[in-house]
Amino acid sequence: MNVLLWILQVALALLYLAGGSYKVFKFDELASHLRALSRGGWRALGVLEMVCAVLLVVPAAAKWIPVLTRSPPPRSRWKPWRSPVCTRGIRSN
Repeated sequence: MNVLLWILQVALALLYLAGGSYKVFKFDELASHLRALSRGGWRALGVLEMVCAVLLVVPAAAKWIPVLTRSPPPRSRWKPWRSPVCTRGIRSN
């Protein structure tokens, strides 16, 4: 499961990096299609996406700020179908 999460995390980081670099370095092609933001707005958005791409992978890989990349707690042995709320109407003979 941990390997699958790493693969998804790296794939998402690569998509963010590709989108951000396109917004920063290929602005002229983007500006001809979309005029919603100015040149500075597209650059800022692209730089933000590239920073997010790096921050998706670096904290877990470098064990930096481990609070952000904690492993999930182990599964508990609590079985909800055996709780008193679920067995209230059931009588055992």
